[in-house]
Amino acid sequence: MRITGTRVLTEEESNYLQGATAIGNGIEEAYQWALSGIRATMRSEEPIRPEDPFLVRDATAVLMDCGLRPDECFPLRWEYIRENAVHVPSGKTENARRTIPLTPRVAAFLEMRRDMATSEWMFPTPTTSGHIEKSTLKKPH
Repeated sequence: MRITGTRVLTEEESNYLQGATAIGNGIEEAYQWALSGIRATMRSEEPIRPEDPFLVRDATAVLMDCGLRPDECFPLRWEYIRENAVHVPSGKTENARRTIPLTPRVAAFLEMRRDMATSEWMFPTPTTSGHIEKSTLKKPH
């Protein structure tokens, strides 16, 4: 069964996504600033490039647009994205295992992520599990 229709973001959701995008932009700006700073120019110290500045934005978009629970979104693997949909392979009940169509925005974000992917995880981080977790997002959030 496929439900089609137009989803309208509330003002709060739109503001939240803009805030998540601003976090990524801030991380990128800080890195660019560091490239022209004293350590980089006079001491020849290369600043650490941020691994994934738009992690919060992309995870937020998947959570909002696809209606996933955080515990379903965070451990997503690239193999679960196919046929322009996300396949949720596990959950507490049989109904939790489902296929959800990607919105154009999420499809675009995931395409950018896939081009840079170096891991089986959609949202990789240097944690024990290898993917983002609730605690991963506390600081940037």
